[in-house]
Amino acid sequence: MLRRVSSLPFFVLLLGIGAVAMLVPALHAYGRSDFGTARIFLYATILGLFLSILIGLATTGYAPRSVPRSQLGTLVAAYAVLPLLFAIPFYEAARPVSFLNAWFEMVSSFTTTGATIFDNPRRINPSLHLWRA
Repeated sequence: MLRRVSSLPFFVLLLGIGAVAMLVPALHAYGRSDFGTARIFLYATILGLFLSILIGLATTGYAPRSVPRSQLGTLVAAYAVLPLLFAIPFYEAARPVSFLNAWFEMVSSFTTTGATIFDNPRRINPSLHLWRA
């Protein structure tokens, strides 16, 4: 099984790891009895794993003709798609934040720039702070 997982495209692995990482704030929120936020992150985990499995099945047996081009495509896809997936639970849990602002927060977290739109950190709950970290 490990050999099969290691043969998947790197983007699929990143997508799966990001989806599983959503369980950390879900468990944190559950521990704080914030069941709404925990449910949002759990559903986002399921969505991310489902997408990861579908893309993994679709790319089974794919061998890129040009490895450098494939690596560049993975990098572009990671910066374009992963923050969109990561923004879904943030957008749902941090209402009334717009999806554009949630996307900005996740790009900021993904690139580790530290930029934020929140002037008051108490505005969002601790589980979302954990997800931003």
